[in-house]
Formats: sequence, structure tokens, C-alpha cells
Amino acid sequence: MTSLTWFAVAAAIIGADLFIAIGLMSLASATIIFVMLRAHLAWPIFLLAGLAALHQAGALTDSVLTATTATTVAVLAAAGMIHVYWATGGRWMLDRAIPTNEAVAITNGDPAGTASPPSTAGRTDGFRPGPLLTALVALLLFTFAGLIAVTAGGNGPDTLRWLVVAGAVVLVIRAVGDNQVAGFTKKVRHTTFGRTDDAVFTPLVVMLAFGTVGSLLL
Repeated sequence: MTSLTWFAVAAAIIGADLFIAIGLMSLASATIIFVMLRAHLAWPIFLLAGLAALHQAGALTDSVLTATTATTVAVLAAAGMIHVYWATGGRWMLDRAIPTNEAVAITNGDPAGTASPPSTAGRTDGFRPGPLLTALVALLLFTFAGLIAVTAGGNGPDTLRWLVVAGAVVLVIRAVGDNQVAGFTKKVRHTTFGRTDDAVFTPLVVMLAFGTVGSLLL
């Protein structure tokens, strides 16, 4: 990452657009951190810096923002459909989507895994949303997707655009986490949900937050 910074400085010295150099350096750094340490909060910060620099340079054209907005709407709608599937009794990925608090005994000095399996004593299954609450979440996801689609490009009344802003704030808060079981700040990471959250859910929420903001820039 330090080498990337020096490349960006060198590019700016020889006449490259400063914001383009900063943007590409930041995006490259974000990619490296995302691949190597996805649970670290640094990659969204570098991603924000890179996109802000490219936006300042005029590199984020309306076509790019439109594609980002369309992708965000599609992902939100797909997430809504998955929640409908769960609400109607579907089980796929459900065990990975609900936080748990597992007191797992760590066996030392047993790389071959020959010792007895960890005790499940002290495990709590935590909050289990019912079908109605799951359906409500699906409705909220569909509604938010519709709000983004309606307000993109400066369309729709200001009230709806402020609802989109509120949605973006909620996504950012979800990504940062609750300092317990979800987001970048979570402490419980070695559960099924914790590993899935690091690998999939939190990065997806970050991307949705950026896509939501992108729709407001159209």
C-alpha cells in the first residue's frame, strides 16, 4: 500500500490528474484489504476515499451511477425475495442469517482434531424472528428498492429522497455494527453467523450503502 501511494505521487508529479491518482490508489488499496482482511473497517474507508476522488475528477459518469443504482435496486429486491422465501418456510441459508452466541471450547494442541468436539453447553440460539417479522423485513426491502428507483436522478419529492438518505444511514450503522454480533465492530466472530457476516453480509451492506449514495448523486 505504501508502494501504491508512491506510485500515485509519482503519477501526480509527472502530470496525471491528482484526483484520478488518489482515486485509483485508494481503490487499489481497498481491493487489497478486502481480499486479505475482509472484516477490517479500512477497506470501506479507502473505497469511500477512492470514489469521492473519482467523483471530484468527474470520472463517475451518469452511466456508471445509473448502473450502480440499478444493481442496488436488484440486490435489495433479491434480498426481499429471500426473506419472502424464509417467511413461507424456506430453510436455505437461514442457519447462517441469524446471529447466535456460542460458548465454544477451544482445544489447544490438537491440530489433527482428534480430541472430543467442543461442548455446546452455554450456547444460546438467540433471537428467532417469526414469519410475520420476516415478511415485514421483506416489505421494507422492497419498499427501499422502490424508493431508490423512484428518486434516482433527482426524481420524486424531497420527502422520499430524505427517506433514501435515512436508509443509507441505517445501512452504514449496520455495517459498523453493534459491537457484539454484527458488523465490523462485532466481538463474536467464530460462530456460523459471524463468519458469514464477515465474508458476505457486512461487505454486501457496505456495497448497498455506496449504491444508495450513488443513486442520490445522479
